[in-house]
Amino acid sequence: MAAEQDPEGRAAARPLLTDLYQATMALGYWRAGRAQEAAEFELFFRRCPFGGAFALAAGLRDCVRFVRAFRLTDADVQFLASVLPPDTDPAFFQHLRALDCSGVTVRALPEGSLAFPSVPLLQVSGPLLVVQLLETPLLCLVGYASLIATNAARLRLIAGPEKRLLELGLRRAQGPDGGLTASTYSYLGGFDGSSNMLAGQLRGVPVAGTLAHSFITSFSGTEVPPDPMLAPAAGQGPRVDLAACVETWLERVCGHLGLGVQEPHRGERAAFVAYALAFPRAFQGLLDTYSVQRSGLPNFLAVALALEELGYQAVGVRLDSGDLLQQAQETRGVFRTVADQFRVPWLESIPIAVSNNIDEQELARLSQKGSEVNVIGIGTSVVTCPRQPSLGCVYKLVSVGGQPRMKLTEDPEKQTLPGSKAAFRLLGSDGALLLDVLQLAEEPPPQAGQELRVWPRGTQESCTVRPVHVEPLLRLWVQQGQLCEPLPSLAESRAFAQQSLSRLSPAHRRLEQPALYQVALSEKLRALVDRLSAEPATHWTPRASHGGLESGISMRVHPPREDPSPARADSPEFLGRGGPRRPGVVHGCLSGRGWLCGNAGDSTHPVLSPGGPGGAAGGPGARPCARAAGTGAQPGGVEAPAGGPAGAEHTGPGAPSGRGVSTAATLTAPGPGGSRALAWPEPEPAREWAGAGAAALGAKGLSQIPAGGTGGHSCPRGDAGCVRLRGCHMGLLPASSPCAGHTAT
Repeated sequence: MAAEQDPEGRAAARPLLTDLYQATMALGYWRAGRAQEAAEFELFFRRCPFGGAFALAAGLRDCVRFVRAFRLTDADVQFLASVLPPDTDPAFFQHLRALDCSGVTVRALPEGSLAFPSVPLLQVSGPLLVVQLLETPLLCLVGYASLIATNAARLRLIAGPEKRLLELGLRRAQGPDGGLTASTYSYLGGFDGSSNMLAGQLRGVPVAGTLAHSFITSFSGTEVPPDPMLAPAAGQGPRVDLAACVETWLERVCGHLGLGVQEPHRGERAAFVAYALAFPRAFQGLLDTYSVQRSGLPNFLAVALALEELGYQAVGVRLDSGDLLQQAQETRGVFRTVADQFRVPWLESIPIAVSNNIDEQELARLSQKGSEVNVIGIGTSVVTCPRQPSLGCVYKLVSVGGQPRMKLTEDPEKQTLPGSKAAFRLLGSDGALLLDVLQLAEEPPPQAGQELRVWPRGTQESCTVRPVHVEPLLRLWVQQGQLCEPLPSLAESRAFAQQSLSRLSPAHRRLEQPALYQVALSEKLRALVDRLSAEPATHWTPRASHGGLESGISMRVHPPREDPSPARADSPEFLGRGGPRRPGVVHGCLSGRGWLCGNAGDSTHPVLSPGGPGGAAGGPGARPCARAAGTGAQPGGVEAPAGGPAGAEHTGPGAPSGRGVSTAATLTAPGPGGSRALAWPEPEPAREWAGAGAAALGAKGLSQIPAGGTGGHSCPRGDAGCVRLRGCHMGLLPASSPCAGHTAT
């Protein structure tokens, strides 16, 4: 695919604006012959920023331009060769040099859309190697842009629709790219303009600015303008010496304000005259260089009234220090009296702008009724997002070769949602947002007026909803490297963002402690999540004895699952406190020194997964071994239905009374009744048996039996503390099976 002839394509990001591990993974994919394998990634965030209930999607325009212009140059490939191993196959670099995004497809939320956790901002599909390389640049382009847009939207909600908001943060931004991004996407989020001229040139952002204190302090008052003459605004009539006219008006203004004519600073007045000569139709005054009331105001009024005589109208003033609210109110009061005194009506409502480290709290104060502030300039608080400097977007693999992929992890919050998906927004009769639904792409879309059962994220219960309107959220922007529809202009995206925000309920729009917006899964997607959470057992083969867990034993350890409807520990649906009872599943007791190993931190078996809640000696979640007969209930055991393996017993020192025991592992294998025991290292195969009997065994699967103990086992070495995995003791193996190992107590 030929790179798009768009200077912003390369300007947005270059292919090597990425992490090294993207290149190392690319080499790994290529070496494994998987470079062209079809894959899909999703870019999303897990929590709304700033403690709010929404985010605004932004950065799509930059992403599309980057994808369409993506191409590694000779210099890029040469640099990669210098950082990858020297023995890397040269054919890999030839592959990279020919790489482009002609096979890449991008679906995304339109810029300015409301976005919520887990709902993809972007879906990127294509050859595995290429879409992997896109990860870091896309995260860089989307994360900060969306964060800025959301921050700007919050500030707009605080200020209300009437105040004019200007972004003035370029000098405070994190570098030139950060400054341009902030200026662009603060405008999308609701600001009215920026001081950043490059944002105006490249992105069409309206630019605005006044003058700095340095301009004023550079004048002493002794300077003589080379041409102090100014023609009337109408273009007819003689030219007037503006400086002389200002001095005449200063006497009248000072008389009205009760000031001596010598009090206003001469240098400040000379600066105002110079600025007015340069911008007679856009004269603004910065009032706080010396003193607002005694210098800035009278000097500004003298120049503004002199311009008014010639038919010009000053456009405003700015306050940049002190108590901005109080000074704005006092300044407005002076404007009203002067307007009345000299019969200049427009002066009464001249805009007052304020700036100076304005944050959300100060903005709320300046936006209250009666503040008299019209324009608010915000820099640091909008471009640096001090309340949350990162949105925390992630880019996760959801399918490869048409098969769903899911990240489980040790942290449930970081689990991903598998499979290629579609997203829909459900609305009520009044257009109010009800919730967003994620479903598998293969499912038919929700229908207006039809009841739908969904599973809200973060809950264990389903709910039903009957939407009046259904909106698809993800649109196709790039297909096989080709643009599918024109990208909206920045101004169009800004208008769409404001429309989107207006649809939020007050409870969701609230900036502090808002109601959380619901994102839900379809039944099929929820079922897929549950299946993949349970199925991908991790095969683990210990290499050494761990308190009775012998070397060479192969076991399957399933991650713990939270039961959506937990039953009582003594109910038929629940096996002890280690998890729900399932037909054909042995909840095995891994016993060392007489204690059930129920916690990953247990000193006996430190590598095992956590068991159920609670615990006793031996680590959290552990339970002491206890004798339990094959039928009926015994202290420390679990209820076993009649017909279970006879003679099964469980021994251990100091076993307390209680029903149910926790376990660290679930040991399963197919069998006619639903399961059989796991494969032991002994030469004879495990005996198949009914699933109900297996479930009834509970914690009696593995136990510590002293040498010469019950079950027909005797230790050839005569170790008093011989510990073995007693499949034979469960009736699953012959009682005469040899001892597999030794651990002294």
